Amino acid sequence: MVKPSDTDSEDYPCLQTMLRWLAWLNFNLANMEGSLRRASQDILRMGKELLFSSQPLLDAVRSSFPDWLERTLRIIYNSGGALMALY
Repeated sequence: MVKPSDTDSEDYPCLQTMLRWLAWLNFNLANMEGSLRRASQDILRMGKELLFSSQPLLDAVRSSFPDWLERTLRIIYNSGGALMALY
């Protein structure tokens, strides 16, 4: 039986790593949402109704694509945006 102390047999992130990822995501959610909206307006030329919509754009991306985080980060960084690190 594999126990949490058996670090040599782990093939998944440990709980602490997943908690750090979750903290980073929560810390950057507002910035990600704003960056997606800005990119949608500036790059994709979507209407202002999307920019000022109360519907979270990040939720729509998240439910539409299994690789939502990769796509979101690519859009943010390719459009000149950045996210903050938790240090």
